[in-house]
Amino acid sequence: MTGNQAAARKRARSFSTAPFVAVPPGSNTAEDQAVDRGVEYFVVVEREFLAGPGAVAETIDSLRRGVQVRVTDKLPIKLMMADSELALVPLTTEPGGEPAAVLLHRSGLLAAVEALFDAVWQRAYPLRLNTAEAFDEQPESSVTELDRKILGLLLSGLTDEAVAGQLDLSLRTLQRRLRALMDLAGVRTRAQLGWHAARNDWA
Repeated sequence: MTGNQAAARKRARSFSTAPFVAVPPGSNTAEDQAVDRGVEYFVVVEREFLAGPGAVAETIDSLRRGVQVRVTDKLPIKLMMADSELALVPLTTEPGGEPAAVLLHRSGLLAAVEALFDAVWQRAYPLRLNTAEAFDEQPESSVTELDRKILGLLLSGLTDEAVAGQLDLSLRTLQRRLRALMDLAGVRTRAQLGWHAARNDWA
């Protein structure tokens, strides 16, 4: 899976499932190198994955470096996606099995895998580091009152500049908050954020 991570220029997304088949915890430096290049990393892990040796320490280290990690009860596949150009799906499901994987290039099948990731990301729970340097699960409902006001004004058709003026915020602060909300929702565009906000009572 490391080669696929190296191909990412802007965004890498992955599903990490148990058992560890391709890359055991602590042995994958490709994520570190990608983050250092400025690649945004989005990882969904199974709860069982976190029970593996070294997995918690590696997850905490990833969170410290800015990787966005969410947890869910069960994942359908193991996956590594580079931007929207490549996806690697291992075929091996058991430890010790013959290593094999399918490499998907831009196609309808890749688009379907990307949609699967987005759907799972939206339902998974974000992990955040707490003051004790451990992680907590935070449900998506942790949207602030200010966030609701921002979204409400934007959905009413106001520009970023007008919203910032209404709420006495700098334009940079407003846009940073919107980026955080998009990350929280697991979406990439303002239109998707608006749809997610309306569906989940964020505004």
